Amino acid sequence: MPGIVVFRRRWKVGSDDFVFVPLLESILRTAWLITLSAVLGVHSSDACLNRSDVLGFLIGTIVLLAIAVPLTASLLLFSMRGTIADARPRRHVAKILVAKAILYTIELAMTAFGTHVAFFSDLSLCSRTIRSCLCGVVICGWIVIGLVLVGIAYVFDSNGRRNNSDEDESSLSDRKLWNRRLRLLCCCCVNVFSKASSNALEDVASVVADYFYDVDLVASDVSVGLFLVHREQKRRRKRTHGAIPYFATTSQLHESRQDPVITETQTTTVSSDPGDWMTIAMACHFVKFALGSYGWPLFVYSNPCRGPCRMMSDSRGCLSCCTVGREAVSGDSCCCSGLVAILQQTGVSADDIVYATFNNKIHLLPFYVAVDHTQKSVVIAIRGTLSLKDALTDLEANAEDFEAAADGVNNYNAKAHSGILRSAKRIQETIRDERLLEKAFSMHPSYGLVLTGHSLGAGAAAILALLLRPVFPQLRCFAFSPPGWLLSAELSRYSENCVCSIVLGDDLIPRLGIGTMEKLKSDMMNALNSCTVPKYRVLMATIWRSLCSCHKEEEAEEEDEGESPVRDESLEQNTQPIGSSSSFSGGESESGKTRLRQPLFMPGKILFLEETRRKRAGATETQNKFKVFWRKADSFDEILLKGTKMVSHHLPDVVSKALYSVNQNCT
Repeated sequence: MPGIVVFRRRWKVGSDDFVFVPLLESILRTAWLITLSAVLGVHSSDACLNRSDVLGFLIGTIVLLAIAVPLTASLLLFSMRGTIADARPRRHVAKILVAKAILYTIELAMTAFGTHVAFFSDLSLCSRTIRSCLCGVVICGWIVIGLVLVGIAYVFDSNGRRNNSDEDESSLSDRKLWNRRLRLLCCCCVNVFSKASSNALEDVASVVADYFYDVDLVASDVSVGLFLVHREQKRRRKRTHGAIPYFATTSQLHESRQDPVITETQTTTVSSDPGDWMTIAMACHFVKFALGSYGWPLFVYSNPCRGPCRMMSDSRGCLSCCTVGREAVSGDSCCCSGLVAILQQTGVSADDIVYATFNNKIHLLPFYVAVDHTQKSVVIAIRGTLSLKDALTDLEANAEDFEAAADGVNNYNAKAHSGILRSAKRIQETIRDERLLEKAFSMHPSYGLVLTGHSLGAGAAAILALLLRPVFPQLRCFAFSPPGWLLSAELSRYSENCVCSIVLGDDLIPRLGIGTMEKLKSDMMNALNSCTVPKYRVLMATIWRSLCSCHKEEEAEEEDEGESPVRDESLEQNTQPIGSSSSFSGGESESGKTRLRQPLFMPGKILFLEETRRKRAGATETQNKFKVFWRKADSFDEILLKGTKMVSHHLPDVVSKALYSVNQNCT
């Protein structure tokens, strides 16, 4: 629900968030009150209690505790009322918070007075028990006050007094706020004063501010909403027998290939047949070049035991100070650990490295150019996200005009991801200025050109392929786990003849984009609107399921839902408009204007690897298997909330192992 308004300011906390903390506070204050009353009762004859300051402090603390306990309990009870969307039963929570603020102010003064009594006055007449009690009460009082101040700082909204009557002014204020936040976050890693960094931060702030502009939710609302959407997606998968339906498999495959691609014919198919080179075997070969672009971090991560030893034993390592191929390497360490990792991953020799740069800035991605004699290709491999600078490039998700020099592509509708397009153009400039392809093809004129990369590198490789295609019409590109928000529809179709994208299972990144995020936001708002139980019950169910997640994942997927704190109707699509007075503000702003963006899609033909689990007869462990489908770009139109697999299926080493597994099973 919207943040609660107290002292004419909106805070980043809802009126139904005062359940767990007040419950703990009530228990502790009750125990505190009983203990202090018992001590005074037992030691009522202590000579120290004849002093008015000592007795006044202890009695005053007991009185404050006696007021605080029922006040906190009433806050707890009122916060438990109503549902997430219906805040009317909790309308008195703000008044109770004002009363507690007054009580905390008095408690602050009382604690300051108690500090003087306990630590700066003569307590020689007091017994050890009374002295310990005084010190304990003061210390506990300061701890409580400190925690309250930390909580206030956490829920403080710097934009809490904003007047939403002027939409343009509010939007500008949000962008400035997010710009300041991003500058503070990136100040240690990025030169925020450079022109490129400033422009990038402004673009990212614009995207983030526009996304959150018409959303008035607190953190707990987002957590509950994601849990409800996850449950609804799980129920839909059960209704479709385990998986959301897959679209776009092809019915025409070349018999000469032995790739395990399922050939079921469905009503919706890919627009044209994949090329002869779009095979699992070729993807397995070029994925190692994409892995090599990550340098030594991924190589050591993938080989934690033998990796460092293999790099140190390499003749091009620290022992020889990397004298081989040094002139072709830029931005690497003194030991050339990045170059050594490339050689170890790809198996090429140092003489086959035409160029390698490990310099990393905003819009400047590390990449290398190598000669692959096995497939008779010149390979350009681009690194994916591995730094905060790369993350900022990812977040520059505005659609930017793409000047497509190709037949059948309308330049007016040709757009691409802003940050990745700029990065691809920087790489194109480096290739042109250094004459890298001319050097490579002068030695091997009959070789072809192949581009590859993973994640952000896959997106940059796909766009770079489109930029180079007028000069190299036969080039090929393997994009592993590319961003889903990359090319406009026309460019995505145009790239189908030269780009092959590989996506594994529940990978988040190919499904992540402004469009899918807006859809997730809408689903989340609908789930919150239709939830018929209080928020704390949903949170308790979430925590309980997290603590009981020790079951095997495949068993957890098949188990019955059983009793739930949320009724089934609360997880279905809500037909009530989100912008109505009894619900939250969702996809539309208060002015009724919808912030629309041109949709972007994944590049090229998409080879999708679906993970399945099979248990052999008599075996106790399951074995991972993969089915392979051709899918359309617009079938990745929903973010699947499926736990750790959303991240693990995007890792480059996991993608590589899945490809090798599929390739081995079909040979």
